[in-house]
Amino acid sequence: MKQIVITLSLLLTVITIYAQGSYKLDQKNGFNKFELGSDIKIIRDNTKLLKEQQGKNYSKNITTYTVKNIGEYKLFGYPLGKIRLIFFKNELLEIQVYLPDYTADQKERAELIAQDIGLKIEKEYGSFVELELTTQDKLRNISTSAQIVGKDVTLLLIDFHPKTYNYITTYHGMYYAFISRRVYNAEAEERDQSGL
Repeated sequence: MKQIVITLSLLLTVITIYAQGSYKLDQKNGFNKFELGSDIKIIRDNTKLLKEQQGKNYSKNITTYTVKNIGEYKLFGYPLGKIRLIFFKNELLEIQVYLPDYTADQKERAELIAQDIGLKIEKEYGSFVELELTTQDKLRNISTSAQIVGKDVTLLLIDFHPKTYNYITTYHGMYYAFISRRVYNAEAEERDQSGL
């Protein structure tokens, strides 16, 4: 009986911590000054953006931008490689925060930085739950996919296998994607209706 009480107590503690973390994720609702669901006009007024070319498989209602002044942004004090903003019908759907790419001689430091960032994110928002890789993930060279799910926001972690070209191995920086569940559901509904 005592073990059952202890087990239930631990389970409730874990659930409470998880709920607090996902609540914080929902409260933050984005990254830095980028708030999920924001209109593109508001973001354009405050940020220098470069529009990316869309692939042929994208919906005409999806637009993607790269933040130009990347040096102004940090993740827990660490520099970033890139920030991509993905809009659906001019509403901010997803914020992709990339860590910098690195070479083999920078690998140890880059891994320590990634580990530190991951620990800080989990302390703030709760633990990542690893996802099973799909065939499409494997084709994209993804080595790890994990998520923290809030009521309104999902935080996705994507890491890649290294690539070798001309005998030089490059490690692509992992990225974190903050995704608005409301805007994502609207986009998914349109995609289902159009057959994409």
